[in-house]
Formats: sequence, structure tokens, C-alpha cells
Amino acid sequence: MMVGREIGEKYYREDYDASHRDEVALQLDHISFGPIKDFSLTLHRGEIVGFGGLSG
Repeated sequence: MMVGREIGEKYYREDYDASHRDEVALQLDHISFGPIKDFSLTLHRGEIVGFGGLSG
């Protein structure tokens, strides 16, 4: 129910095109803040990005 389909024996979807478009939706170049130094990111339209980390 969480993924919206029956998973069964197949973990990965066969009907999904994982490509992205050439259009850049977000671009960050050489960003520094707090403990983060010289961070760059290019996110294309259709991509999904997530950030995680540890505290302490």
C-alpha cells in the first residue's frame, strides 16, 4: 500500500523510465555554510533529491 502497487517477486518496476530531462531545475555552485564547504549540486527537471545526515 505504501508504494501504490503490489511488489510481489519483482522489487524494481519494469514500466518506469528513470531518465531525466536536460533542463536544469536547480543549480548550486560552491556553496559554503556552517560545516558545509564548497557544495555544488545540479538538479535536472524530473529528478528527486534527498538529503540526510547525523546530528551530534
